[in-house]
Amino acid sequence: NYKFFDRLIEDGAQFITRSTTQTRYEVIKSRPLDPAHPEILSDQIIRLGTAKSRTRMTHLTRRIELQTESEVLVFLAGNLKRGAWDICEDYRIRWDIEPFFRWFKSGIGCRRSLGYSLNAAEHTFWAALVVRSEERRVGKECRSRWSPYH
Repeated sequence: NYKFFDRLIEDGAQFITRSTTQTRYEVIKSRPLDPAHPEILSDQIIRLGTAKSRTRMTHLTRRIELQTESEVLVFLAGNLKRGAWDICEDYRIRWDIEPFFRWFKSGIGCRRSLGYSLNAAEHTFWAALVVRSEERRVGKECRSRWSPYH
């Protein structure tokens, strides 16, 4: 069911996700490839789902195949205008941020946000940074052999 992706596009949000081998789709158009990025194997405008299925997506989507050193990655994106390489880079950059969120959740024990509004998310973020900076300051002052900062 692709209603979630349809709703994201209707709300003006962007998404980039990995596709699975079971993903069914109809190719609407193949886009020309940029010779500057031979690692992009295909760039297509598609419709997720099939005509027979009830899960067919209303909006069009991008399907991009990227050859890495070890495997072929297939991305689905809601942006029909940006370059294929830019979309692949956005996905890579997303994973550069992931260690921060891993630390945020487990390193300082912030498993839950203070709420779901933007204001609550900002307060949670700033509180976590204050806690982390205080941890480091106190740890540097504490020259105990048990301190992770000694």
